[in-house]
Amino acid sequence: MKRLSLLLLVSFILFSFSGPFDGNKTLSESFYKASMEKSFREVFHESMENLNSDSPLAIAYLGASKAMLAETVSNPYSKYNYFVDGKELIEKAIKLDPNDAEIRYVRFMIQSHTPAFLGYSNETKEDFERIVLELTSSQQSAIWVSDLRAYLISSKSSFILPES
Repeated sequence: MKRLSLLLLVSFILFSFSGPFDGNKTLSESFYKASMEKSFREVFHESMENLNSDSPLAIAYLGASKAMLAETVSNPYSKYNYFVDGKELIEKAIKLDPNDAEIRYVRFMIQSHTPAFLGYSNETKEDFERIVLELTSSQQSAIWVSDLRAYLISSKSSFILPES
């Protein structure tokens, strides 16, 4: 019973997360907004730092928030440290739950925005294939799927999601 209560609490936090920015934002909506708006990245990062969850999905979003902070600072050393810290957290989340399509979405989005010289774009195809596999094998209509579609269209990406 205690374990079930903890699971329900974590699920509630993850799926109804709201930060100081908008009471109705989920983690994926906040992540997508931060990925598209540099001015929102610090707010998103602060919210992720305050979440204090050990779930693989929360770890992935925390890693993404750190990686995105690299674009908000001017010191090259700080940029690199934010990026490396974020990358390590995302990879930790993947190791904890390699089949979670939303975690793969997070890594896909970060790798899609990472400069090639940093060498962190090797798994975009693998992640995209995992996402498509998940979408075609389930009736998932998560918010992050809509965000991914919007990103793929706006970026004129060569990746194409199947229609749901």
